[in-house]
Amino acid sequence: MADMVLITNVNDLPGIQQAHGHATKLRRITKVAAPIFYGTSVITPEAKDQRTGEPLTTTEAAALVEDKRVVVVDDGPTLTMAYGAGYVMAKNLGADEIEDPRPFAKGSLVETFKKFPHTKNVLPAMGYDDEQVHDLQETIRATKCDTVVIGTPIDLGALINPCDKASVVAQYNLAVVPEHVEGFDKALDSFYERYYRTHHHAA
Repeated sequence: MADMVLITNVNDLPGIQQAHGHATKLRRITKVAAPIFYGTSVITPEAKDQRTGEPLTTTEAAALVEDKRVVVVDDGPTLTMAYGAGYVMAKNLGADEIEDPRPFAKGSLVETFKKFPHTKNVLPAMGYDDEQVHDLQETIRATKCDTVVIGTPIDLGALINPCDKASVVAQYNLAVVPEHVEGFDKALDSFYERYYRTHHHAA
């Protein structure tokens, strides 16, 4: 029933190849005239000064990851691909080493890693109740690293205290791939015009 489709997370060659495969399958079930567009995740680092709490510049935030030993915390329920925005940003910014958090897991996270062994590259945030936050915090504190890279949609920094470790948040936004922007904008304009005509006449 969709009038258009947007396939997201098309950030690299494997992503583009997967998107082409998804588009081919979607063509079998979508409307003939429904366009299919691709979108990328634009990820930027954000951090605060550990002493003053003042926001750092993007360059300063990136420096906390570049050539550093990091642990990545990504959103657990989204980890069907074994990693998320935090891991992608750590790789893009040139982290020296992305620490395997499994040997340092505490509490409920021990069972989480047994149940989801593909999450070896990241520390999954499976929830935010008191016990889960405590286990996450203690695992982070135990992990040998310089910086905590946070890729969760929630403000994890407000819930945990990583002790002496710096933390950098991966902020991500959607951007349509350049070759699809014109068609995407036209499709949105047509939807808006149709909506306006329908509701204007109704009024």
